[in-house]
This record gives sequence, C-alpha cells and structure tokens, in this order.
Amino acid sequence: MAYPARRVTPLDTRVDIETPEHVRFRWEVAGIGPRAVAWAVDFAIRAVVVIGLSIPLGASSAVEGLEGLGSGAFMLALFLLDWAWFTVFESLPGGASPGKRVVGLRVVREDGAPASLREIALRNLLRAADAAPAMYVVGLVAMAIDPRFRRLGDRVAGTIVVVNQRVTARMEVLPLTPARHDESRLLPARLRLSARLRRAIESWLAARPRMGATWADAVARRSVLGLLDRLGLGRVDPSRALELIAQRVREEELAGAALVARRREAWDALRRDLDAVVPLSGDPARAASIVRRYRDACADLGRFRDAPVPTAAVDEVQALCARAHAELYAHPADLELRDVGALGRLVFTQFPADVRREWKLVALSAFLFLAPLVLGFALAYAEPSFAFRVIPAEVRAQMEESYAEVVDRSQSDNAQMAGFYVYNNTGIALRSVAAGIFLGLGTAWVLVYNGLFIGSVGGHLSAMGYGWNLLRFTSGHTAWEIGALIIAGGAGLRLGLAVLDRGGRTLVGSLRAAGPVVARIAAGSALMLAVAAGIEGFWSGWAWPDPVRAAFALGQCALLAAWLAGAFSMARR
Repeated sequence: MAYPARRVTPLDTRVDIETPEHVRFRWEVAGIGPRAVAWAVDFAIRAVVVIGLSIPLGASSAVEGLEGLGSGAFMLALFLLDWAWFTVFESLPGGASPGKRVVGLRVVREDGAPASLREIALRNLLRAADAAPAMYVVGLVAMAIDPRFRRLGDRVAGTIVVVNQRVTARMEVLPLTPARHDESRLLPARLRLSARLRRAIESWLAARPRMGATWADAVARRSVLGLLDRLGLGRVDPSRALELIAQRVREEELAGAALVARRREAWDALRRDLDAVVPLSGDPARAASIVRRYRDACADLGRFRDAPVPTAAVDEVQALCARAHAELYAHPADLELRDVGALGRLVFTQFPADVRREWKLVALSAFLFLAPLVLGFALAYAEPSFAFRVIPAEVRAQMEESYAEVVDRSQSDNAQMAGFYVYNNTGIALRSVAAGIFLGLGTAWVLVYNGLFIGSVGGHLSAMGYGWNLLRFTSGHTAWEIGALIIAGGAGLRLGLAVLDRGGRTLVGSLRAAGPVVARIAAGSALMLAVAAGIEGFWSGWAWPDPVRAAFALGQCALLAAWLAGAFSMARR
C-alpha cells in the first residue's frame, strides 16, 4: 500500500528582503532563547518601574484628600505596563522593546520590512493568548513547532523577531597548504565565483577539521563536482581542488582589499550615525547623513556581490544596509499616532462599520453574556445560597457596604475607582478578544462567566433591598461598559470563526485576514471602556437626582447607538 508523501516544512531561520533600492540582504530569525532573555529583561525593567511608582504614589495615600488618587494612578500605570509597553516601544523606530534592544532583536514583517502599528498592536493583543495558561506555555509551544519561531501573535499579525545584524569581527583566515607549481597552472587566470560560493568554500574549510578527512572528501565530491569540471579540475582530488580555489580567491581578494580600505571610513561614519540614540525626527542632519551614506553602502554592496572582495567585508556592508534600512523605513504604517485624520476615521468610521459588518457575531456575544446575566440575577434573587456559591464572601461584603446607601464620593475616591475600572474592565475585554483564538471557546467562557457573575451580584443586592441604589449608580455608564464587553466578545468570536471556517485559506491565512478587523474592534472596545471608566469614576459616584440620572443614561444610550450606526462617520479625504 502506498502512502502519500509527508510534507515537511524545512527549518529556515533566515528571511530575505529586497529594498526599494533593489538591494537584497538577509535577516536572521531569533530563536526561543534570545527572545526569552529579552522578555526577562523587559519584565525586570517593568518591575523596577512598578516599584519606583509605588513609592511616591503610596506616599500620596497618607495625604488628606489624596488617599485614592495614588491608588488610581497606580492601577492605570499597571494597565499601561501590561498592555501598552510592548506596543509603544515596538512601534518606535527600531521596532524593539527595551529588552529586545539589550539582546539585539527587533520585530519586522515576515517579508523583512518594518512592521506597521496595526501589526505591532495585533501581535501584542494576542500576547494574552500566548501567555496562557501561565508563563507563556502556549507561546513557547507555538514557537517550538514553527520554523521561524513565531508565537500565535506573530502568526496572526504576520511578524517575526529577527537578530540585529552587527558585524565587527573579521572571518578567521584558515591556513592552507601552498600550491605547487604544477597545481597553480591548473587554475584559470581569473576565477569568477559568486560571494555565496566563496562563502561556502570558506565554511567547508572551517568545518573540515571537525568532519574528518573521509567525510570532508565525500562532502566536497558531492557538492562541487560540477564546479571542478567547469574549471578543468575534475581529475584532481576534490578536497585539494577546493584548497587551490580558496588560495586563488584569497589572492584575488588582496586586490579587492584596497577598495575595502578606501570605503571603510564611510562605513564607520554610517555605523556612528546608526549608533546615535537621537530619533531621526529630532535630528534632520543625521537623517540626511544616513540617507546619503545608506545609498552609497547599497551601491558598495551591489558592486561587492560578485567582486573579489573578502566575504567578511560583504557581510559587514550587508549588516550596515540592513540596520540603515530598518531605521529609515521604520514608519510604513497605514495608521500612525500623529495622523489625527486616520485616528478619527478609525474611531468614527471604521470601528462602527466593523461592528455593523460583524453583527451576527456581536449578537451571539450578547446572547452568551446576557443570558447568563439574566439567569444569575433570577437565581441569586430567588435563592440567596446561589449568590454565596458564585460571589466570594469578601466581594459580597464590599458590594453590600458600597450600595447600602447612595452618597457622594470624594474626588480622591473617584480617581481610585476610575483607575481600577480601566485596569480591570479593559483588561477583561482585551483578554476575551485574545482568547478567541482557542476556537472561540475562550471568549465564550469569559462572556458566560462575567455575565453570570454580574447577574448574581445584581440579584443578590436586589434581594437585600439595594437594587435601586445599584441601578442609580450604574445607569450612566452601563451602555458603554456592557456594550464594550459584548462588542469585544464579538471580536473574539470572529477570531475563533477564522480558525473554524477558513474559507479555502490556510489556518494562518484565515487568521491574518481576520486580524485587521479584530484589531480595530478591540481598539474601539478599549475606547468605549475608557469612556465608561470616566463616567463611572467622575459621574456615577455623585448623588444626582433620579430624573437627572435617567436623562443622562438615556442620552448615553442614544449617543452610543448613533455612533455605532455611523452617524458621525468621517469621509476619507
């Protein structure tokens, strides 16, 4: 019985890129080890930041009137460190977080070009899925089975992590047995060998002592018999023939060394420009210098490819071109933070249109959230023991104390609650989006659990006679908060649907097609939760008259409905 041949994906840790100047160079993909070290460095830096912030913000708690301000600011800082740290730094020129810079890594697209803001945001949104269930187990498994060490976020966003190319050492010159007079006459007067072939011969020479004579001869015979025949060395021992070729190449490279020496000063100047820490946008003179020297280096690289130039010099110029290319083309994003018009279109046009386009999944998300909410409310209201099983005792006690009566909260308490709501609620929504990659089941679980929990809290407080106090407090921000959780759930289900229904695409292709929509909806949901946190922290805590509360709540519902319906859509100019 014949079995179909198994398709094997080769392990390839290199990616080639052709620049707009039609110069090709190669990136080396970073493995699990360097990336783990970079993550550890980032973790340590963030831990130091947290400790540094906790001292002054903790001290503010001892100041009368500022008891909650420091706590709220601290929770907001934790949220930013969790969700914005990597996105912000990897979107800057260089495409690297502080940990990646220390290790010498950067994030690029799979074709080697700099990644856009959308791709960076999407790969880091999926970081929550890669981190599951703890210590990046899912991400490590995904990297271990991928030829380019991509975690789930990289696969969806179409990104890879590569090693910054810095060539400072010269290739070791291996000793060769001098050619006899009769051997020298066998070689043509001029060898025209490509840089790749010359590098291959040098690599063979370097590996020969470890391979042993027999194996080295076998490799030489199988690898270069065609070359030896072309050069008229078919009857010479293959190993000795390769030595003779290496000797002649080195003789020719001596002539090319003069050209290298003339250009070295320009390469060193380009390297100094690239090593400067000042951003290009803040130093026009440096930017112009890099552009000019980068073009000259590209021209050198083109001349050196097949010229008799030492391969180490070719590697050095290629590394400089790669670094300069990444520096100059660091912002190809379709959406940049400084582009106010693009941000406006995202908020007022693209996000509402995406929500309407995915209305079926948003409706399913609403069912998965609201059905458990209603069930939890009914069970907790009818049977107090149900609430005891769902809601932890300390949470029940806190809720009962908070809603026993409606009183004005201080500004300090408002700031504390606003910071907590951003950290907790927005984090829940973003994790529900990322969890959708697990066939949508992760998102479904987040929706069902939170719906049941919130409903149980409402039912328990209503059974105790505090239901109206709860309604008075939550009415102003409920539309934004619940709406955002449901819409974020729809984005997570969209990610899960991309896994289940590929539409003729590969799994990665299906996820990548869904990625932009998922990223935009996640960003819009986070914005909605920020609005909800502002209302919850600085409006809901005041003891407004009930008619004022009701009018405000209805106004928020109408505003949200108009926004999602496209009433504020911006036309592209």
